[in-house]
Amino acid sequence: MRSLFLALLFVFVSVCAFAADAEVSRHTFTSAVVEREPVDSLKTLAISEGSTVFYFSELKNLEGTTAAHQWKKNGEAIYELNFDVKGPRWRVYSSMKSGHFAAGDIITVEVVDTNGTILSSDTLNVK
Repeated sequence: MRSLFLALLFVFVSVCAFAADAEVSRHTFTSAVVEREPVDSLKTLAISEGSTVFYFSELKNLEGTTAAHQWKKNGEAIYELNFDVKGPRWRVYSSMKSGHFAAGDIITVEVVDTNGTILSSDTLNVK
């Protein structure tokens, strides 16, 4: 019985330590992603026909879990992309065509874990 208790305690402590170290170390809106890296960091989005806005994030210590980019326009959810995290450092991105937005819109992307916990969030103003 004591061995079972110690095993369960070890698993609980391991999970807590894992969760405490999990993070989104980098996250940004960008105009492109090249070789898994953002080429710039956007603070505003100028609408132009056919352009695409990307959201990049680097996840650390989330291996074996699922994370998601949740896109919102003016506070309303419009798109979600789930990622299976397959390494201790995992770089992911999602994108949307600028045609989904209009001048004055506020775009927010939240990075969430499988429990729906927000790990990071960024906002972009559309001009």
